[in-house]
Amino acid sequence: MLLDSALIHTLQSIAGPKNVYAQTTLTLTYEQDAGTIAGRPDAVVLLTSPEQIAPLVHRLSEAGAPIVAWGAGTGLTGGAVAARGGVVVSFAAMRDIVALDPAGRQAVVEPGVINEQLDRAAAEHGLAYPPDPASGRASTIGGNIAENAGGPRCMKYGVTGNYVLGLEVVLADGSACSFGGPAFDYPEPHLLDVLIGSEGTLALITAARVRLVARPQAACTLMAAFKTPEQAGAVVSEIVRSGLRPASLELLDGIMYGLVERYTQMGLPPGAGALLVGDVEGYAEGLAEKVRQIEAIARQYDPLLLRVATDDAERQAIWYARKSASAATALMAPNDYAMDVAIPRSRLPEAFREISRLGAEAGFPVGYLAHAGDGNIHPEILCDLGKAEELERVHVLHDRITEFIVGMGGSISGEHGIGLEKQRHLPLMYGPDELAAMRDVKEVFDPQGILNPGKIFPTEYLTPSTPPSLAGATGGQGLPLSSPQPPSLPCEGREGGVTPLFPGREGGPGGIGSWCPASVLELQEILRDLQTEKQSVWLAGGQTKCTPKGITILSTRGLAGIQERAYDDLYVTVGTGMRLADVRAELGRDGYLLPLAAPWPQATVGGTLATNFNAPWRGVYGGIRDLLLCAEAILPDGRKLRLGRPLVKDVAGYALAKLFAGSFGVFGVLTAVSLRVFPRPQAALTLTLPCPDLPTALAAGRALGQPAEYVSALLLLQHPAEGLLPSRAPYHVVSTVEGAAEDVALAAREC
Repeated sequence: MLLDSALIHTLQSIAGPKNVYAQTTLTLTYEQDAGTIAGRPDAVVLLTSPEQIAPLVHRLSEAGAPIVAWGAGTGLTGGAVAARGGVVVSFAAMRDIVALDPAGRQAVVEPGVINEQLDRAAAEHGLAYPPDPASGRASTIGGNIAENAGGPRCMKYGVTGNYVLGLEVVLADGSACSFGGPAFDYPEPHLLDVLIGSEGTLALITAARVRLVARPQAACTLMAAFKTPEQAGAVVSEIVRSGLRPASLELLDGIMYGLVERYTQMGLPPGAGALLVGDVEGYAEGLAEKVRQIEAIARQYDPLLLRVATDDAERQAIWYARKSASAATALMAPNDYAMDVAIPRSRLPEAFREISRLGAEAGFPVGYLAHAGDGNIHPEILCDLGKAEELERVHVLHDRITEFIVGMGGSISGEHGIGLEKQRHLPLMYGPDELAAMRDVKEVFDPQGILNPGKIFPTEYLTPSTPPSLAGATGGQGLPLSSPQPPSLPCEGREGGVTPLFPGREGGPGGIGSWCPASVLELQEILRDLQTEKQSVWLAGGQTKCTPKGITILSTRGLAGIQERAYDDLYVTVGTGMRLADVRAELGRDGYLLPLAAPWPQATVGGTLATNFNAPWRGVYGGIRDLLLCAEAILPDGRKLRLGRPLVKDVAGYALAKLFAGSFGVFGVLTAVSLRVFPRPQAALTLTLPCPDLPTALAAGRALGQPAEYVSALLLLQHPAEGLLPSRAPYHVVSTVEGAAEDVALAAREC
């Protein structure tokens, strides 16, 4: 669309005349991001303060003008391209670190802060900001949040979303909202996680509160070359099973290996089919033992080369080689078409073989850069995009590789997002019901469809077709599926009182009763019947909370059992009606840990997630939102949604699975979830410190939390039960450290 002069004048009055570009020569820079897709904006506005955003968006909303947020333009899928004209809003000048709280290990930043800028500021306090996209020297925090960016260090630290505590945003109508906050977890639906990775289609980020971590004392870099990718993949799997947690494990295939050697002249041995590069972090005293264990694993697979950096200069040289891989492709072809997909990490060798075969059939060599520790692959199609015929064949190959990846349970995007490049592939992962639910969310936040229009969704889902409503939030007919604050009704009792069993479908449509479906199909039938009768229903798991009388109860207890134990990929899929204690016991017998717990023996997995009831282990392992990978949910009208994939990295569409965590059942019924699990730590030790008063206890808690990388739980107990602890002091600080044996010993000594 073209903007009239009156609107341009209004924009200039808000942002300043020098900060509004409307001439083509000035907007040219903003026509294309780092990818291959272009689009011309009608104007560009450079924001310089948060106060400008709401009035700017409000005026553009009145005009119905498309609004596209722009960070640093480092995206690769056309996510920040003005596909339908309108106004590009640049946050590049909003680079203030508003607050940095070393004691609370948090920072509040404007969206234009550069990733490495924040990490350097944190380093001055002995802290770190772990997310590390390859573009971290240039990309902005706002852009990283919009894409839920990843990077090499995700194996240990996770993705950007694992470090976002809160967001201040401006919605499509110009209203300002806040989501999340300074606490780690809130008992509410995770709308924050829906905004993270939404690619600017739901709101404009004006400020972010992010979590910082203790900076490791020391780090060591290893490099190993193998004859085949299968050998390298086996090493990765063995390291994962061992319980060791390197900060990163990067894998280059034989093609990229040869190009890197030609480019850097490092003296790598010829003939290798794969190269592994990884970082190990921890206490300086304990680092050598962890490195020794990884070396022992690598030697089982006959490496052609095994090198451990002896100083920082050698570390930098090894990482320079890894980070030069993309540039080195110029030695073989004019262009490399970089893809971004994610799969279960245990299937990396299989993926390499098939992608190479598909590339050979299409007449293109394909090299790989893989974040092997988390299963994120970047196939590099070596080609000449200046030739129209080659460009067409590259797109066909891209489609075939994408279809193969989805077929093996992977995602069409691990960290680059969907944007314009991959929207036609989204139906490979999601059916009409899932796509319609995502579209419903879009319409709630942006009913006019002006925020980054034309992105993420395939063409048939880009035009609103239904009234704005969160999918299932009102039961489809204005009736709540469940109410987090029910009417004043007598309660059946809490744990230890009356715990009624659900013998099946008692009662029926039109009457009060209890329902306990034995299958998902039966659950769907019950919900359809209840909705037809316009009857509200109260969801129950283990009934450890107050259960009202005089209302229909729907229990998930019949949906129990461990459906999949994918230990090589560190997740399990569980029916939500299964007791949490039973899941933990079964995994424990296999040598694995699900770091969730509840004080009630009858608590179910679904109930724990629906109430966002986090256990004390958040320190090392994260909270529910970090552990929940994907979910199956039934909406009030009986539709079944399969949301997400059981992958560390998956940025295909909105993260609706996490919307159900903390939702108290108001959106639908969780029937199965995939959760991250961990090998049982090599060692664990719990320390208790009696304290005479509260100020002393709080100071002690801050001190005992210093080795935070190893402190899985840190509790303050007031007047603990008789006999629970040896001391009868009024306050106790309890700290559990766990991890590699040598790190636990050193952390305990530090405590």
